[in-house]
Amino acid sequence: MKASAKKTPQPTPTTLLEVQLSLNPSVGRVATLRRDCLIRDGYRCVISHAFDWEEAARRIERDEDNAKDDDGNLLKDEDQQSEDLEVAHILPHSLMSYDASGQADLVC
Repeated sequence: MKASAKKTPQPTPTTLLEVQLSLNPSVGRVATLRRDCLIRDGYRCVISHAFDWEEAARRIERDEDNAKDDDGNLLKDEDQQSEDLEVAHILPHSLMSYDASGQADLVC
């Protein structure tokens, strides 16, 4: 590979997240799964339809009084308060492995 500058490229410093992911790769998969599920569900609880508090805060900071949900409704007009949503992981046993102590982990 030919360098285009006079300075030798330096490796990017490793972030704390990259170190954590290298030690426990399932952490990254769970975070990705959580993000994907919230996006899929429009950042709303599938039971109560409450909007995710973290996403509401991001949108309000970005758009102020004009912050909207994924359907275009203003967040300030919500009947119920935003909540801190969690993702329920319903995984079949075929995707899990167990160590000698009985601790479960996702199969890579």
